[in-house]
Amino acid sequence: KKYPKINIVGIHDGYFRKKEWDNIATQLKKENPDFVFVGITSPLKEYLIEYLQSKNVNTVFMGVGGSFDVISGQLKRAPLWMQKSNLEWLFRVSQEPKRLFKRYFIGNNKFIVSVLNEKFRN
Repeated sequence: KKYPKINIVGIHDGYFRKKEWDNIATQLKKENPDFVFVGITSPLKEYLIEYLQSKNVNTVFMGVGGSFDVISGQLKRAPLWMQKSNLEWLFRVSQEPKRLFKRYFIGNNKFIVSVLNEKFRN
C-alpha cells in the first residue's frame, strides 16, 4: 500500500536446507531481481549469499537479519537511548534470550579470544 509501484518478484521463507540452495539460485536467475533481502540468521545468511554469488546470481544482496521482524511489528525496537548508546543488541537479547544469549555472550567471547590469540601469536 505504501509503495504501489514496487515490483516484488518473489518471496521465500527462511526454512530450507542447504541442499535447496541450487533451486533458490535457479529461481533467482529466472526472476532476475534487482535486490534480494536475506532475513535469516548469521552466519547462514552470509554463506547463502556467498554461494548465490558463486552461482552467478547477478543482483544486489542485503543481509537484513531480524529487520523484517522489527519492520513487521513482531519485535519492538530498542528505546532511543539504548540505540544511541549502542545497546540495541542487549535489548534484542532481552526479547529473545533463548535464541540470542548463546550467540552474544558465548559466541562473541569465543570470537574475541580467537582474535586476541591470533594477534599475539604473530
